[in-house]
Amino acid sequence: MFVKDRHSGARNWAPGLFATFWILLAAFSAAYLFRVISEPVTARTAQFGADSSAAATPPAASDEQTAALAQSSEARDREIAGLKTSLRDLAQQVEDLKTRLKPIEKVFSGAAVSGAAVATIALESIPPLSEVPTGTSLRSRRRTESVSRSASASAAASGAAGTSTSRGVQ
Repeated sequence: MFVKDRHSGARNWAPGLFATFWILLAAFSAAYLFRVISEPVTARTAQFGADSSAAATPPAASDEQTAALAQSSEARDREIAGLKTSLRDLAQQVEDLKTRLKPIEKVFSGAAVSGAAVATIALESIPPLSEVPTGTSLRSRRRTESVSRSASASAAASGAAGTSTSRGVQ
């Protein structure tokens, strides 16, 4: 294997020149930033020939300009007052709509569903079978149905007992 010597050869001057360029650029940038940060603003404006007192105070406005500013201010105030009135009217309309829609929001919760309705819902909730179950499928289906019926019956019995007790308390 040949080991290449990186310190000799004619092609090694380009990376060195490139590195020198970036180092010099960083040094000049640092010097410029130091000067900008360390010198006050007035010294820089004086260097460029600008008058710092003229920049601090705006020129005096004429009577026509002040009258135009006053008129525009009054027009803006009238427009804002009109917008506030429109906003109040819209808020009132929203409140009126809310009060009109409240009766519609009262939906039957289903808490007082009759027994016939529960049976119909349960019957309609079971999808029809594509094939009649036989063998193990039939036995597991019957077992599941009997467990479901007994659980439903006990829940209905405890619910009926709870409602009769709560009626007696009132």
